[in-house]
Amino acid sequence: MSTQPALTASKTAPLSPQFASLLFANVCEDDLASYSAEELEKAACIARAALFTFFEKEPPFYCCTNRARRNGKEIETLTIVSENKPFLLGSVLNVFNEQMVNLYFVAHPVIDIVYNLQQNCLHFTPASPQAGEVKKRISVMQFHFSTLAQETLKKIEKAVDLALNHLNFAVRDWQLMVQNLKDITKNYEDCAPQQCKKEAGEVVQFLDWLTQDHFTFLGLQHYCLKDGVNNAGKLKAGFGILSPECLHLQRNHAFEVLPEELISLLGGEELLVVTKANARSYVHRPVWLDYIGLKLFDEKGVQNGEIWILGLFTSTAYMSSVFDIPYLQRKAKNVIKSLGFDDSDHSGKALRNILETYPRDELFRTDVNTLIELSLIHISEPTRPER
Repeated sequence: MSTQPALTASKTAPLSPQFASLLFANVCEDDLASYSAEELEKAACIARAALFTFFEKEPPFYCCTNRARRNGKEIETLTIVSENKPFLLGSVLNVFNEQMVNLYFVAHPVIDIVYNLQQNCLHFTPASPQAGEVKKRISVMQFHFSTLAQETLKKIEKAVDLALNHLNFAVRDWQLMVQNLKDITKNYEDCAPQQCKKEAGEVVQFLDWLTQDHFTFLGLQHYCLKDGVNNAGKLKAGFGILSPECLHLQRNHAFEVLPEELISLLGGEELLVVTKANARSYVHRPVWLDYIGLKLFDEKGVQNGEIWILGLFTSTAYMSSVFDIPYLQRKAKNVIKSLGFDDSDHSGKALRNILETYPRDELFRTDVNTLIELSLIHISEPTRPER
């Protein structure tokens, strides 16, 4: 981040040119050329007012839509102020892309701000705060776009609010979700049934692999079991986008409906199920969410709970070799062992290539027998010479 100018802004004082320079510092000059100085000053005033509202009310984030002008014509602006978080800009851009809204430009400075409670002014400086001052690293985003029908604008506002709430809850509870994974690891090491020890070891390795930048944790729920029945009405704990507060805000029942694979986890022999959720992500990438289900055990090795994890596999996970992913490694090796191909011959190399290039999302969900059948079909296809 570039060095910030020493700058103080008061809510009632005239707008400082330095503030506008700070707001639009990383916007392309060609985009700014379509605005007069007065038009940019008005947009900067909107951002400054949003900053003061954010510090005065102290919400998790603050959004507002306003009219501004570009080349003398009226346009819409969406201004967002939030403590800086990962995936913030991308999550909002997804909303505009989904609504097919063409943006004139996006201003997105990340600023260290000291707010003086007594003087009601902002110091844009990385200096250490004094008594009565609060310092935060703030992300200010301002989106400029053409005027829209009121219905479309309301739809965008609602979608942005939902995306930011999801992001806020996920970031808030991230450390708690990682701690839950550590607790699950200990549960598997200490309490997994004797007949499942080998598979339990693979689950432990898989959970460790997830935390190594291979999974973005967005939500987690812990359910207790009573007499072998899922006590869904008595949730033990919920975090991130699966926390009770977030589920209440979104009122999206798709997040509460379990995929069939997770429902079958309770009565099946598998300790771990990886599948797709019935809802798309509002955070980071607008794709179907990944769902991971795990059994939990008491000290006697009897199942007494389930953990459901919601999130996204990272690009690093998709680029990893199937033979380096604990949960998939066993599947791939079992397919190779069952078919008995020699790694050094054509069929053996072709089989490894099939497993490496098979879509990761499907590989997690496909059982070994199906993988064997599909691999044989691909291998038996005639190879045509290139022309």
